[in-house]
Amino acid sequence: MIDKPTYKLDLLGSHVKAGTFNATLRETRSLINHGYNPESTIRDILQTIVDGRGSFKKSVKLKEAYADVYTVFALGQDWYVKFYITDEVLVLSCKYDSGGW
Repeated sequence: MIDKPTYKLDLLGSHVKAGTFNATLRETRSLINHGYNPESTIRDILQTIVDGRGSFKKSVKLKEAYADVYTVFALGQDWYVKFYITDEVLVLSCKYDSGGW
């Protein structure tokens, strides 16, 4: 675990602006099942982080990369988000707070 972000916000912002972000199928299905449009929801949440309104929690080692973890208040509630960046942003987790993480 690393106590500073792996990815700079301007890099994240350029991907958000270009629309080069995706989520895992599990997260996409979860958002749909809870009544959210995955693309616009993830865009709004990532943009909130880019705007400096997210709270960085940690950077965690995956098999071949690091993923940054943030909590953010967006769309009227608190969210937990974990992502990494290669040639796009891949959101591994995007959950709203339904009683704590």
